[in-house]
Amino acid sequence: MTQPALVSIILTAQIPTWFKAALDSVLAQDYPNCEILIADSSGDKFISAILASVPESPAHPVRHLALGKNAENSYEKALGEAKGKYLKFISDAELLSHDCISTLVA
Repeated sequence: MTQPALVSIILTAQIPTWFKAALDSVLAQDYPNCEILIADSSGDKFISAILASVPESPAHPVRHLALGKNAENSYEKALGEAKGKYLKFISDAELLSHDCISTLVA
């Protein structure tokens, strides 16, 4: 059986207020083949601290891209690192429904 197409989910991270909830919504996706790229332009250590508590998952690997404080073009920089056939962008102030990616790919 072939593996479903890889989806790259790019989550921007700048302020901690809603980041954890946004990350949890990304990690809860029911689609079986996502890579999660955290485009971190916070310039702070709070993103690293939150990511340290995230369990590793082969179906949803997380990559932290530390881009520096207020980095311009964070989406573009993350896009250059993405390996997926499909892309989903989300900010740290948004939430995804658990079936967002599977619905978009269907």
